[in-house]
Amino acid sequence: MEIKNEIIPNIIDEIPILSVAGLFADGIFQIQNAKELRKKESDRIKSLCFNYRSLGLNIDETPDGFIISGEIKNHSPVFESFDDHRIAMAFSVLSLLLKDGAKMNKFECVSISNPNFIFQLKNIVGKSWQK
Repeated sequence: MEIKNEIIPNIIDEIPILSVAGLFADGIFQIQNAKELRKKESDRIKSLCFNYRSLGLNIDETPDGFIISGEIKNHSPVFESFDDHRIAMAFSVLSLLLKDGAKMNKFECVSISNPNFIFQLKNIVGKSWQK
């Protein structure tokens, strides 16, 4: 799955969660022309690639994006938030989809943009969820 370059500026903050969805699409997931991700609360390209590597995925990091391929090999990773609320929320959603779940370091940063995030997740999945 490839995101068209011309829409990247309009979805720059959604790329972390879109990349999570991309893991479940057929083929590779590729983001290009998103250099602005390097200037957010964290270097989101580096943060995303780091966490995807912890799953055992094949990651090619580029100056303005990344390419994800392969299959998840580690179903119980410890993700790093890098104190970035969008990274923490995206990988928290991913952890719900992993066979053995995952842990998130410095999860509390989600309160920057969504202090009700855990409550919302619990309502969506209909069960108790821990960070």
